[in-house]
Amino acid sequence: MFDPSTVDLNILRRRAYNLRWANVPADVIPLTAADPDFPCAPEIADSICRFAKERYFCYCSPDGLPEFKESMARYYQAKRQIPASPDWIFPVDSAAFGIYLTCKAFLSPGDEAIIFDPVDFLFRYAVEAADADAVTFPIPPGSAGIDEERLEGLITRKTRMICLCNPLNPTGKVFNKEELLFIGRLACKYKLIVLSDEIWSDIVYSPNIYTSIASLSREIRDRTVTITGFSKSYGFGRSAHRFGHGFQ
Repeated sequence: MFDPSTVDLNILRRRAYNLRWANVPADVIPLTAADPDFPCAPEIADSICRFAKERYFCYCSPDGLPEFKESMARYYQAKRQIPASPDWIFPVDSAAFGIYLTCKAFLSPGDEAIIFDPVDFLFRYAVEAADADAVTFPIPPGSAGIDEERLEGLITRKTRMICLCNPLNPTGKVFNKEELLFIGRLACKYKLIVLSDEIWSDIVYSPNIYTSIASLSREIRDRTVTITGFSKSYGFGRSAHRFGHGFQ
């Protein structure tokens, strides 16, 4: 599936009209929008075909299909060691929209949210769309650890959220368990929300080991909103999850 020979550049140029293949010269490889160039798994295409052949395309419940939420709960229990419940899962139409909704839900005008530097532009956009202020926290290159003292020093009485992107887009840094524990404990200490974007979490290479911050403890989980999906892993699907029993 991930053999370069499976990439059909002609189809990509016809269909990926989103500032990528269709908008660049033939000898240019675009590194912009994060769409996979590999085709999706045959099982996904077969499932879509079976659905389409039934010829009913109805509105879905705004809460999402129960079977989807149940499947996602099983996924998080098995793959991320999070005791997720279907009731805590809220399907959305993109990870970007999940980030936006989370910022709109938990930030008010004049609040502050800590975002990483560098990080995808969507974080600043979502924070500022809520009329809040984005405060940047520099992330060192490579696998160097974060400056814990500096991160805590950015927290003020206006701080309401820490925006975690793990693995980090664009550097690829995978935060280790100790770093995540520190971030989670800060959130508990100062009663902050952790917005954890985990859209890239299936694409992690050795020797890195991926840990979801919501798996570390119930106290951290209760303050975490996880944004994830399968558009990077399989070219299909996104959703947002709140793991916990309610924010304090």
